[in-house]
Amino acid sequence: MAGEKFVRLIKQGARHAIPENTLTDLVPGEVTNESPLTVLVENRFKIDQDFLVLSPFCREFKDKNGSVLFENLKIGEKVLLLRVSNGQQFYVLDRGELKK
Repeated sequence: MAGEKFVRLIKQGARHAIPENTLTDLVPGEVTNESPLTVLVENRFKIDQDFLVLSPFCREFKDKNGSVLFENLKIGEKVLLLRVSNGQQFYVLDRGELKK
């Protein structure tokens, strides 16, 4: 009983000590449209390119000779996203799925 109350107090204090907009989550996504880029996040909601920031691994990237090292994201591709700014932006980290 007393232990539960103590844990609850610690959680409440932590919520106020760390602003929520500084917390991040790693979430899975799937590309549903290429142009404009749209991603289905956690099989729950879609976000468009206005809320996405792409890493160099998730957009066309060429070397000095003009050879394509990375292509733009394609429909059906799985991606890993970092949810930031309290869910107002998503940084697309890499292609692939979350490993458990």
